[in-house]
Amino acid sequence: MSEEVTTPTQPLSRQLVCDVLAARENYQYLKGGIDQERKEWEAAHAAQQEAVKVAADVMLETMTRLRQYAVSIYAKTGNKTPFPGVAIRSMTRLQYDAAEALKWARHHDVALSLDKGTFEKIAKVTPPEFVEIIIEPQATIATDLVAALEGTYHD
Repeated sequence: MSEEVTTPTQPLSRQLVCDVLAARENYQYLKGGIDQERKEWEAAHAAQQEAVKVAADVMLETMTRLRQYAVSIYAKTGNKTPFPGVAIRSMTRLQYDAAEALKWARHHDVALSLDKGTFEKIAKVTPPEFVEIIIEPQATIATDLVAALEGTYHD
């Protein structure tokens, strides 16, 4: 048997260890109760949760169809407000080779680590020859569709 070496800090360190143990036990006890209640709630409301998931999927799919339709109308007519509550905005996207961009940055002594944000701000104003500027139409849907539909609806 070896004898335990006692130091002046041992009582404090023991107390801290006990405090951590007590805090962990309290946390586990409280978390365990919440976890159990959550499981019971989820089991009792499984059908409602599935209905919410299905409704969210349907909503996202119909919004996607509306956006796609709006962009197709815009492509044919150029009308940026093809129907109430839906607008087309042009999003600027740059397409370029990152290695070419880094070479350009080194040559111009800017954005040397290819700070993508800085490079793209510069390239939008003065695009290097290897950058292609692509304007993509993007449909937006009004938050308040009821108010948007109060006007005359034209398809």
